[in-house]
Amino acid sequence: MTKYSRIVFIVASIAVGLGWLGVGYMGGKMGAVASAISDPRNYDGSTFDAMSFLMSLVFSAPAYLTVLFVIRLFIELVSNSSKSGPQA
Repeated sequence: MTKYSRIVFIVASIAVGLGWLGVGYMGGKMGAVASAISDPRNYDGSTFDAMSFLMSLVFSAPAYLTVLFVIRLFIELVSNSSKSGPQA
């Protein structure tokens, strides 16, 4: 892997990781809203559900790992195709 492809992969990994955490955060927010709607008498006023956050992270992890794999595959294909000389 070349220097530039490593930098591209690190930047893409950070972006995918932040997106994954964002999905988990929204899962936590939606879990709190769902619990407030389903039983408003027991709603404690919190705006975040930690269990929904963790479950969102766990269930979305395979999709985000697949995205990282595809990004890595694309970078490897591009770097390998650019290394080859002129085709005859």
